[in-house]
Amino acid sequence: MNSSKIAAAAKIALHWRAQSPATSAAMYLTLLCLATNSMLPASGETLQGQVTTVEEVPLVPLVPTEVDLNSFIGVWKVEIPKIRRKPTVTITSVSDKQVQGIYKGLLGTFPLWGDYQTETGEVRMFVDFSRSKLARMTRKSEKAIAHMTGKVNLADRTISGSASLPEFSSRVFAFNGKKADSKL
Repeated sequence: MNSSKIAAAAKIALHWRAQSPATSAAMYLTLLCLATNSMLPASGETLQGQVTTVEEVPLVPLVPTEVDLNSFIGVWKVEIPKIRRKPTVTITSVSDKQVQGIYKGLLGTFPLWGDYQTETGEVRMFVDFSRSKLARMTRKSEKAIAHMTGKVNLADRTISGSASLPEFSSRVFAFNGKKADSKL
C-alpha cells in the first residue's frame, strides 16, 4: 500500500475514533480487509523458505475421454474352450456404433457385423454361417447366424462373452480373446 493510501486511511480512522467503540471496530476491520486486498502478492524470503507468487489456474471440468475406435479395429484371436475352437475375428470398421468384419474359423471365412457401445464396451456381433458346408448339410434352416455378445476392454486389449448358434442348438458357449498383437 502506498503512502497516500495510508494517509487517507489514517485520516478516516481518526474520524471514526470519535464514534462508538463498536462502529470504530467495524471500521478498523473494514480498513484491514481493504488494505490486504490491495497488497501485492508475497515474494521474498520467509522463515519457512522461499515464497513465490503463484498464479491462479482456471479449473477445467473433467470431460470423459473419447474412446479410440481404432483400438477396437484389428485382428482378435478368440478362443471358445468348451468346443476347442480358436477362430480369428478381424474387425475392419467401426462407424456410428456399427461393426463390420470377418470371422475365420474351422468352417471357413464368413462376414461379421454388429454394434459396439463405446461408453460401456459392450459388443454384439453376428456371423452368417448360412453358406457353410455344415449349414448346407443339415438344412435345419435356411439361415445359420451365430450370436456373439460380450464386453471389450480396450485397456488390456481383451474381449470376452458368450456365443450361440440358435438355428443349430440352444447351447451357449463362453469365449474370450485378445488382440493379435497383444501378448497372451
